[in-house]
Amino acid sequence: MLGIFDSGIGGLTVAKAIKKICPNQPLVYFGDTARCPWGDKKATTIKRYTREIVEFLIEQGAKEIVMACNTSSALAKDYLAKQFPQVRFYNVIDPVVARIGAELKKSKKYLKVGVIGTQATIKSGIFERQLKMLGRNISVSVKACPHLVPLIEKGESDKKIINNILAEYLSGFQKNPVDYLILGCTHYPLLQKPIQKILGKKVKLISSDQETAREVKKNILANTKLKTPDRFYFSQLDSNKKKLIQKIMGQEILIKEKLWRD
Repeated sequence: MLGIFDSGIGGLTVAKAIKKICPNQPLVYFGDTARCPWGDKKATTIKRYTREIVEFLIEQGAKEIVMACNTSSALAKDYLAKQFPQVRFYNVIDPVVARIGAELKKSKKYLKVGVIGTQATIKSGIFERQLKMLGRNISVSVKACPHLVPLIEKGESDKKIINNILAEYLSGFQKNPVDYLILGCTHYPLLQKPIQKILGKKVKLISSDQETAREVKKNILANTKLKTPDRFYFSQLDSNKKKLIQKIMGQEILIKEKLWRD
């Protein structure tokens, strides 16, 4: 059983990508919709949230766990590995950095890379540190986008509102174009089309859902066939949230509410 958790519904992009390339792999997912977003919370709080959720996923039978939240990947990946040494953890940052490293080797030229993410992820500096370790032929510019996760979580569908907010956040990358833009939050692939439209086709977008799914596939047996059904838990649900969850996954899934105390 593969466990996946996120601060809300964004991690569903990772779950969907994994199911696409590993269709026989059973999943148990937890989205902390009641306490989302995590991006503006203290590091100690995020670590507590992740520990609680990991314990729940292990109880559900998870042997391997994907931290589909960039915020927890940035602040708690080493912490979790020490707390739960029996579990193989995947984070959504390392696969993205590895992809940029591969592109850097392939291009053999100076690359300009942009990163958008939550306040906590950008403040942690993890993308900047890891990307700059790839060598001198890379520059990194970052932008915190605190309003995007709440926008996605509430299911905002007004394109004008979405485009106005994105235009403000992406204005710096329009003035100073980058070769690659990392969507440093698993919610952001849900806005990939308007982001690409604003920045133009010359900017290549890299999202953690696809890169993480490829990393997971390396360790999952292709012939894995367990009869355990996929389960998707959320700490808070309403009718609109249920519709949005089904829309993201593109199919009917088993959704359960797991109430959580702060």
